Formats: sequence, C-alpha cells, structure tokens
Amino acid sequence: MGPGLDDGRLVFSFAHDLRTYLRTILTRVQLVQKDGESYLPEEARQFLQEAATAAVDMGALLNSMVDYCSVEPRPGEMPLGLLLQGALMERKAAFAAVGAETRIENPLDHPVPVALQGVLKELLTNACKFRDASRPLRVVLSASMSDGHIELAVTDNGTGIPGSYFEKLFTPFQRFHAKGEYPGHGLGLATCRRTVATFGGAMSAAPAADNGLVVRVTIPSTTV
Repeated sequence: MGPGLDDGRLVFSFAHDLRTYLRTILTRVQLVQKDGESYLPEEARQFLQEAATAAVDMGALLNSMVDYCSVEPRPGEMPLGLLLQGALMERKAAFAAVGAETRIENPLDHPVPVALQGVLKELLTNACKFRDASRPLRVVLSASMSDGHIELAVTDNGTGIPGSYFEKLFTPFQRFHAKGEYPGHGLGLATCRRTVATFGGAMSAAPAADNGLVVRVTIPSTTV
C-alpha cells in the first residue's frame, strides 16, 4: 500500500479499476454475441452467455464487497416508528407480489440511527426471498426497550435455517442453499452486523415459533 493511501481509498481504487476491466470483458462478449448470432454454433453461444452472466455476477459481488468493507458510522437519527413504516413502504410492491401479510408491533418513537434503514432493507428483502412457498408469507416488525437498550425484531414464517447455523448466518460468504437456488453473495447480513456494530449494537438470530426466523437488532438507547 502506497504512502497516504488508507484502507478505504485502497478498496475504492481497486473496485474502480476492476469495474473497468469487467465492463470491457462484458462489452466484448456482447459484441461477439451480437455479431455471431447467425453463424456461431449453439454450444459457442451458450459459452458466451455463461461468460456474460459471470461478468455481471462478478460486478454484483464486487459491489457487495465494497459495501461490506466501507461500513462506517453515519450521523443522524429518526424516530424508530417512522423508520419501520418507511421500510415497509419501500418493500410494499415486493410483499404485495407474493401476497404477504405485514404488521408493526409497538413501534416506539425513540430516535435511532438512520443507518438502520439499510439494515431493515436487507432483513425485509431476505424475508421475502426466503419465504416458504407452501404458505402465505407473514412478517412482523416489533420493538421493545429495556435496560438502556432498544431491541428491534424482524420475524417471518419463511424457510428458516438449522439451529447450528444461527451464528454463521452473519459470517461473510456463508450460504445455506445451493448457489443457483437464491440470488446473492452471502454478504448482506455480514454487512448489517458491521453497520450495527458502528453504533455499539449487536445482531442475533433464532428460530421463530412457526419454523421461520427472527433476527434481532439490539442497540443502546442513546447511540448518537
């Protein structure tokens, strides 16, 4: 690492250069796909499509890795109840598409860091992604306060995970399904935990009563 180049700048510099290479690879592959559509054999066209898909996936992985490495404290607060309502509104279309039932219990008006917006977005996205297709999705957001801490819980009735994997859930690149079964790179919850840690909080997971999953975020009631 050169003089004066901190870790954050190094990550962004690396990501910028790698994105440039990926764009070049993808553009060249797509040009060959377009020009060779009429004469390339089916197998060759399939290989090109796999290369294009891999380049797109690598770009998405790079973006996730940058998000994970660049987590830092964000200033600002907003009432927890407003934050919960906003998170559900942002995911309203996705939940409506799968016929999900959502509700907020005991929202509280206590101020919390605005950085929780990104954490909630990831938790709600996961609840929708890992739903149990055999029953309607149900998602409950609840909050409580005790001993100087606020606990926010996101509970679903989705597919859940084996009990031995609850701590591994927050490990970078940890996956519990086949790679092609669900989209993602296994960095979302790891990034959430790093974000929550920036204001002295913690995250944990446990089984829900109906075989789903409950993810809890615990933060000091005074965080900013």
